[in-house]
Amino acid sequence: MTNVYFDASALLPLFFEDEFSDRAKRLMAQQVDLAHVSDWTITEAFSAIGRAVRMKLIDRQRLDDLCSTLDAWAASVARRVEIDPSDIRHAESALRRFEFNLRTPDALHIVVARRLGLPLATFDRNMAESARRLGIQVIDA
Repeated sequence: MTNVYFDASALLPLFFEDEFSDRAKRLMAQQVDLAHVSDWTITEAFSAIGRAVRMKLIDRQRLDDLCSTLDAWAASVARRVEIDPSDIRHAESALRRFEFNLRTPDALHIVVARRLGLPLATFDRNMAESARRLGIQVIDA
């Protein structure tokens, strides 16, 4: 068991049933002592929840429940980490390495995990591969 930094792809399935929910729950149960999430992780999670509402995958009541549950979890179970201005500069450097097929949010998660010295939990295959190539440990269930 260890401390782990979560991106939104690994966080949301803990609260919203999808194809990764079993893996996310197994990861939390078997490999994680303390989940770390950044302000960016939470922001991305709420964006994805809003998208699910717009796509009519969840209704307004479920939206309110998800938001409350996620807020409570982030406040009581996880360690919430601020984005440092240097994270943005380091993400830019990673993005300038064009051999990686990174999007800005993915680069930001990778550099935050690196700054914290934590393995990265993600179910995004492209981000996981880029993180590994950048020397970041990626864990999966």
